[in-house]
Amino acid sequence: MRPVAKSVMFVLAALPAGGCARPAATVETAAEASAAPVILADERGIVLGQRARSQSMTIKASPVAAWRVAKRVYEALSIPVTHENPTAHQIGNKDFWKTRSVGPLRMAEVVDCGVGATGRKADYYRIYMTLVTTIGAHAGGGTLLQTTLIAFGQDVSGGNADRIPCGSSGILESLINESIRDNSVGK
Repeated sequence: MRPVAKSVMFVLAALPAGGCARPAATVETAAEASAAPVILADERGIVLGQRARSQSMTIKASPVAAWRVAKRVYEALSIPVTHENPTAHQIGNKDFWKTRSVGPLRMAEVVDCGVGATGRKADYYRIYMTLVTTIGAHAGGGTLLQTTLIAFGQDVSGGNADRIPCGSSGILESLINESIRDNSVGK
């Protein structure tokens, strides 16, 4: 098996013919116990991958100030803010797509969708994303920022309409958190 870039691995396993599987062994190795969770399972197989992880940061600014700055940060990255839920302290966009880049970052710097014959799939796939920042008061003072990205890639150049899960590098989430911190009053 080829080495996998970063920490994301996707495996497609075919279901046995006839639809019946043999009973699984009850002994589990350490590698199996720490295996990636199932992201998608259907008649085409099983896709395994890493679950979304948020990037967190505590800043000195108030949650109200951080909220205003977060909206401007998303707009500066050309990500329309379509989700504002003050009750849940969430701001962002739950359904948008980009190709090639997002803000100043190449898409392959942001997500890992695997490697194809022409290079990193993220560089030429359409990437569908949910990007949300949760902004709340931190128990020790200041504001806790938690930004989470969930992404799927789709090859729109061919006839394949299936989306594949892509893992986040954490770079975009960190960029958002750092931009909110750097542009907030009372950094």
